[in-house]
Amino acid sequence: MTGKQTSDVFEPGLHGWQLESQPKGDQGLEIILTGRWCLDQALPSWEVLRPELDRHDLRRLCFRADQLDAWDTGLLAFLTGVLKFSARHEIAADCNGLPAGVQHLLKMAFAAPDQMIDGRRPSTTGILSRLGAQRSIFAVAFRKCWLSSARSPCPWADC
Repeated sequence: MTGKQTSDVFEPGLHGWQLESQPKGDQGLEIILTGRWCLDQALPSWEVLRPELDRHDLRRLCFRADQLDAWDTGLLAFLTGVLKFSARHEIAADCNGLPAGVQHLLKMAFAAPDQMIDGRRPSTTGILSRLGAQRSIFAVAFRKCWLSSARSPCPWADC
């Protein structure tokens, strides 16, 4: 994609997104983001940059966004895709050219571990097996309660 891509927005006073990439040094690529990168328009996928990112000699990536008019989570989604790809392929990414708010949110997104409720681990059994085991426990408890109620009051207060 080396070159420039723009959105289809041509309304007066409303600027669309613009994406440009250009080589930077021997093994670098500069990604230039300008205009509005908001979800109210059709934003590009990060994969439009894949031909440049797949270069075998690419080692560094940097961003320039000094002409960025507005952004929302659409820009974050685009950048997350680029940064995940670069991390998987050991391409160093310099985000200092992005707005401070974008940098902060990206740091938080990549710093957060996978969320898991305390004490829970991913299940190794299927839902039907777990339901069957719970049904068996209930059946045993019910039978004990029913049999004991025939002889004496139920040992469990909520039975």
